[in-house]
Amino acid sequence: MTALKISVIIPTFNISNEIEDCLESLNSQSMSKHLYEVIIVDDYSSDDTFEIARRYSEKETNVRCYRLSKNGGPGIARNKGVDKAQGDFIIFLDGDDILPVYALHSLENTAIKHQADVVTFNWAYTDGASHPDLMLPQRKDLFLIPTDKQELTKLYLSMNFDGSVIYSMTRKKLLDDNAIRFPGGLHEDISVIFKIYYCSKNLYREKKVMYQKKRRREASITNTISIKHIDGYFSSWPNIKDFLLDKEGINSVKYYMPYYMKGVSGLVACTLLKNMAINGSNPRIKNGLYSSIYERMQYYFSSEIKTYSLPNETRYDMLTNCFYKAFLDNHGEYESAAFKFENDAVSLNLI
Repeated sequence: MTALKISVIIPTFNISNEIEDCLESLNSQSMSKHLYEVIIVDDYSSDDTFEIARRYSEKETNVRCYRLSKNGGPGIARNKGVDKAQGDFIIFLDGDDILPVYALHSLENTAIKHQADVVTFNWAYTDGASHPDLMLPQRKDLFLIPTDKQELTKLYLSMNFDGSVIYSMTRKKLLDDNAIRFPGGLHEDISVIFKIYYCSKNLYREKKVMYQKKRRREASITNTISIKHIDGYFSSWPNIKDFLLDKEGINSVKYYMPYYMKGVSGLVACTLLKNMAINGSNPRIKNGLYSSIYERMQYYFSSEIKTYSLPNETRYDMLTNCFYKAFLDNHGEYESAAFKFENDAVSLNLI
């Protein structure tokens, strides 16, 4: 029996209108079906997503389908998929995206040719294009990823890379040998892709488009903000710090802290701007989330802010400092703090 080469893991949640396109893109792969498997893990959808996936698993011998007993976020679904996977390599595919017809075959050949344990690759929006020459590559960080672990850590902590796990194919043995699994919640892949890069012994950068992303739905994780999103986003940095403590010890972590704080500043600024963009027309929700952002800053980063301070070099740094000072000075009065923050940010040409 020929060993499975690739396991494609798809976490799903309430995407009944999208999942068939995703599965059809896998069914149409140029790679022989006996060389890859598709593992769908439904995160307790309330629509017909699981039923659609189940029907596919009944008619396609290389498709398996599971359903979680409660909603836990895409990371928990991905973990189940990793545990069930039998392929040498793993690709994480979002259920509302697709893979080009050549992707699996090309990625396997690339991994073999370059003896890679991780192949990280380019992506494009679907926008009707199927031929690789017509796809417009979107990835900006592909050739910025260094092989040196120290440089990688500094750059990643400073928010110089995309934090998505979907643009890399990873050897399953790397995940298992290093006990790399996803935390619960949202934005769970930010810490995981760093650990994958860090633990890789031979990472290959593939410039060809191997993943096609659809323009995101309004309800998707990337187009939504809530307390759960903020928690998932902010908790990724302490998760990475704990990982580095285990791998390198306290002295190395102290060395990385200026880069860590640069990342904290970026995390907060991105969250602030996202809140303004999504909730700008609803001051009650917007101001309430400002308060939640400040509370999460205090919960996750207060000791580091006291010890190392926030940087104040870039526009994002200044925006974060402006926000933090406004809420610190207003002692939890979030409406007045929000008003002061936005007024100060406008006067400083930050927003």
